[in-house]
Amino acid sequence: MPADLPAASERLRQRAAAELEARLPTHLGRLGWDRVRLADSVFWYGGVAVHPITFYPVLEGVQAITEFQVRQRRRGVIIDVVADGDLDKPALRDAVRRGLARCGLAWPEVAVRTVTSIERHAETGKVLRFLPSASNPPFPAVCE
Repeated sequence: MPADLPAASERLRQRAAAELEARLPTHLGRLGWDRVRLADSVFWYGGVAVHPITFYPVLEGVQAITEFQVRQRRRGVIIDVVADGDLDKPALRDAVRRGLARCGLAWPEVAVRTVTSIERHAETGKVLRFLPSASNPPFPAVCE
């Protein structure tokens, strides 16, 4: 293995992150997302990367959703939602599944759960919207 391979891999990761940063919108969405918080929350599935911006159009498009949290799982995600009103969970699940498939994830598994509240960070009081799995390795390819 060439000695400079780790450095080359890091350069690729940094370039991919910079390219993604340049494409992200700068405004706040209806549910208060921003590009700074999104940068650390990419879900990696082997060679497939899924950026949180994949989820926002779907989740912000449902007026009943007041809060949400997305947890990465081995073959997809679990989405906890706090809803104020009727929520079409099968439609939400299918829309997220299509987004994951567009990113290249084969046969994504998506579960949507209605909850009464989302746990907040103990020190900041903020909701951690995207929780990557502990085995979430970096790879320089991003789908948004």
